[in-house]
This record gives sequence, structure tokens and C-alpha cells, in this order.
Amino acid sequence: SGELFPAPTQAQMETIPQLFYRQLKKKYQALMALIRAGSPTSRDELAASLEEERIRFMDSHLSTRPDANLTKEQRNSLEKHLSKIRMATLRTHAQDIGLYFEESALNIPVFTLGAPSLGELFVWQWRYWAVADVIGAVAQINNRQSALTSPIKQVISLEVLGLPTILNDQPKSPPKGNSGGSGNIPNNPNSPLGAPLGAPLGAPIGSGGAKPSGPKPPPPVVPRGGDRGKNEAGMMVQSFTGRQSGELYDVLQVRLAMVVDSQRIPHILDGFAAYNFFTVIDLQLQPMDKLLALHDGYDYGPSSVSQMTVVFDVAWLRSWTTEFMPDDVKSMLGIQIETK
Repeated sequence: SGELFPAPTQAQMETIPQLFYRQLKKKYQALMALIRAGSPTSRDELAASLEEERIRFMDSHLSTRPDANLTKEQRNSLEKHLSKIRMATLRTHAQDIGLYFEESALNIPVFTLGAPSLGELFVWQWRYWAVADVIGAVAQINNRQSALTSPIKQVISLEVLGLPTILNDQPKSPPKGNSGGSGNIPNNPNSPLGAPLGAPLGAPIGSGGAKPSGPKPPPPVVPRGGDRGKNEAGMMVQSFTGRQSGELYDVLQVRLAMVVDSQRIPHILDGFAAYNFFTVIDLQLQPMDKLLALHDGYDYGPSSVSQMTVVFDVAWLRSWTTEFMPDDVKSMLGIQIETK
């Protein structure tokens, strides 16, 4: 993948994209391992476990066959026992993971039969940088605690807004006259995510900071600089920072929906700001019913929890990203293309 950006040869484009995509998936999966992400206990698994325990309890404690009719007292005793087992199963699972976060919530790009263009691959790379930045912050905030005690207990969804939209009719081969090759970028010493993979895949970039704002309605905004704004599930939020993509940097937004410890929300927001100067430009809170969550297999521990959705404003320096940026992406962003 080190030969992929910014301008591979035609021969390289026939094989390297597939290799890049495999590494991209592995890198996303490594992010999940970093935060010890896990799924809730499934109802099927729980039902099978409880059925085994029911049979054992009826035999050892009630001295009856599994299909025997029970008295009211026996049934109450069985139900009380199974309820304890159910709670213990959920709690043990929650102790073994850092937070609830399923891989489907990452929205990893899909490599279809029609090979993506070089510009599309770079946007996939850029999206990974943004996601890695956020997950690195989550890992630092949770500090390897379990889902029972961690400030962030679940990531429901993660969306990156404002990336360039590369149309399918864009050229899928590099412009003539360019040759392959890629530079190297240094490791980010403040990042827990490791060195770059083939130059681009790797450590996230820092961003500017500002004071967070309170809840506000999110009117759609299309920023300057090509076909940008709507990515994944929605439009960019109106930002109070006044930042717009320009000659020095590109502005992206990340919308992150989480289940959090209600009393530690200030700590969570401070943690994001301290990690890489994420600027909170929109925040929405709503209480959660922990009993309903338990019914769905989630054990968030003893603390009260809330669903918190935040939108971060992040800036990416063009002096860093343009080193690997293909010409079609530069053209879309209005960046001057150097001619050789």
C-alpha cells in the first residue's frame, strides 16, 4: 500500500487496491481490539444457557424431571434462580469487554466487483484517519476499564461528515505522465494507534480546539471546496467556530452516538478536547432505561446512563494530507495540481 498514493502506475492499480482494502479492514479491526469492543449477549445464547441451568436446577434442587409440572412455590424458586443466573451472565460478559461496540457501527467501506477509483480509495483512507482519531480518544477516556465502570459504555454509531464525494464516473486510473511512489510520515508520538501503514494508513492528525456548545438544532450546511458536506447518514452541522475548508486545512465533522455514565459527561467531553482538540459543536442528551437495556443484553453497571450524541469539528492540515492526495481529490477540493 506504500505504492498506492498519490499516483500509482496502471500495473500497480491492478493489484494494490485489493491489498490496501485487506489492510484497511485489519486496521479497523485493530481499533476495535484497542478499545476491547464487544457485542451484547445475544438472546439465543442467553436462552440456551438458561435452559441448561433450568434443567440442572430442576434435577438438583427440585428433584423433578425437566418436563414435570411445578407447584407455585417451585416455579417461583426456579424463576428467582434463573433471574440471578441471567444477571450474572450479563455482568460477567460486561466485565470482559471495554464497551459495547459492534463492527457494523464502523461502516467499513465495501470493496465490490467494480474496483474503486484511486480517489475513492484515498477517501476511505481519510475516513480511517478520522475514525482512528475518535477511537483513540475513546480508548484514552475509558483507560482500559470494563463496560461496567467505563465512562463510555457503548458506541452506537460513528459517522464522518464532510469528506469529498468521489463519483463513480471519475477516472479509475492515474493521470498519464505520473509515476508511482509515496513518501513517509513520522509516527505521531501522542497517538496510541501506531505507525502509518504504507505511509497513509496509521496515526491520526491533531486538530484545533474551542469551547463546547450546548444543544442546538442541526441545519444542513454545505462547506466550500467541491462536492462536500453529506457523507454517510446526513449533512454537516452548522458550526459556531466559523471554520471552513480553505488553503490551509480541510474541515470534517464526526457525529458520535454513545451510551455514557451520566455523572461523568464533563470528564468525557474534556477527554475528547484534551486528546486531539476535538471541538464539540453540537450535543444532545436523553435518559436511558437500564431495565430495557438489560432485556436487550446490555449491562451498563450501577451508574445512571444517558444516550449522548455529539458532533465534533476537526481540522486536517493540507500540508500533511496533500502529500498523498490523488489529483482527482485535489481537483474536487480546489487544490492546485502541480504539473511536471
